[in-house]
Amino acid sequence: MSHPATIPFLIPILASILASGCANRPDPGATARRVGTYDGRAVAIAYAGSTQFGAWMKQQKARHDSAKQAGDTSTVREIEQAMQAQQERFHDQAFRGTEIDDILGKIGTSLQEIRKSAGVARLERINQPRAAGIDTVDVTDRLVALFAPDERARKWIRDIRAKPFPAR
Repeated sequence: MSHPATIPFLIPILASILASGCANRPDPGATARRVGTYDGRAVAIAYAGSTQFGAWMKQQKARHDSAKQAGDTSTVREIEQAMQAQQERFHDQAFRGTEIDDILGKIGTSLQEIRKSAGVARLERINQPRAAGIDTVDVTDRLVALFAPDERARKWIRDIRAKPFPAR
């Protein structure tokens, strides 16, 4: 049995509950105005010293040794060129601040969680120009931590982060 007299009494209470629930939700516009920034130089150094990259290097070395033993000079040359190109890319990323999309691609599944925990809409290089009114949150340390750098790498990261970015 319903009580029609209680409905007018419940309406303000329900409205209050609904309004308070809405107030606790993040403002999507505010999130869009917040950008996570990262120092790609630090992330590149962390990745270069990671077990993930070490495993890739070990695989390349095994392929190289196998090709060399088989006399496959074409594959040996291809692997050596790829390794030289990777070394140059790391140098550019760590010392010239070039983009690190290839590295970020290796941790793609973690990027969404980092964006969510930082309350940002997207991630951008720290030295990238952005429009006025954009708030930034530095997520470099969170990205670096994903590669579990050793103490030597952490020292290099501290050193590079203390230096200004090269001119773009």
